[in-house]
Amino acid sequence: MIKFFRKIRFNLMETGKTTRYFKYAIGEIILVVIGILIALQINNWNESRKNQIEASTILNSLNLELIDDFDAINGTVKSLEKRKSNSNYLYDLILGHTVQIDSSKVVEALMNTGFIYKFVPSFAVYNEIQSSGKLGLINSDHLKKYLANYKSQVEENYRIEGSYDISVKKFEQEATKYLIEIPISTEKRLYKKYKLIKFNTQKLSKDEAFLNLLKHISYITEIELALKRDLLIPKMELLKKLITKALER
Repeated sequence: MIKFFRKIRFNLMETGKTTRYFKYAIGEIILVVIGILIALQINNWNESRKNQIEASTILNSLNLELIDDFDAINGTVKSLEKRKSNSNYLYDLILGHTVQIDSSKVVEALMNTGFIYKFVPSFAVYNEIQSSGKLGLINSDHLKKYLANYKSQVEENYRIEGSYDISVKKFEQEATKYLIEIPISTEKRLYKKYKLIKFNTQKLSKDEAFLNLLKHISYITEIELALKRDLLIPKMELLKKLITKALER
């Protein structure tokens, strides 16, 4: 093709048709420019297509990560509900509101009330795209802003709950005094021996520090539940909707 154009230019110059030569030269330049523009357009289209595919991959990964987080937070909520129920049960038991004492249930309640339950979502995908500069591939500014807001809210939740861990750990230490006779074993059959343990509820009722800890744990557990039910879970649900919407574009 290049030889063909070169031959035409040579023939026009040889026959002295200068005007036609210049017209031809201009036409050739225009064709070259058009060819470059087309090549650039194709390259831009390919790059845009590549970015769209990568953005979809990122959004799908965020969605899968969020699904795992939903399972994690629902499990944490159930555990916290159980902790609150057990702390209330112990409080009523100690003050004599519970007539019948089930020793195995008391052991379970003491153990559960002194356990820390954490919701630890994974930000692996978000951290990776943020550090690699791929966050810009997500076209939705609303989604990008909400992702950052959600992470900040989770970190704030950590900060609040971190101050509560001290009380729960302290209760665990206090509860150990009343669990000292329990045999340590992974064998489930030993659970039946818990029924043989005699709890001195009168002694427990005089332990003001223990009772105050029970009330405090019930209170902070309700706050932890509210943070998850009323704040984090609604944010996660909206985040999932935004990701779904972005995938549909």
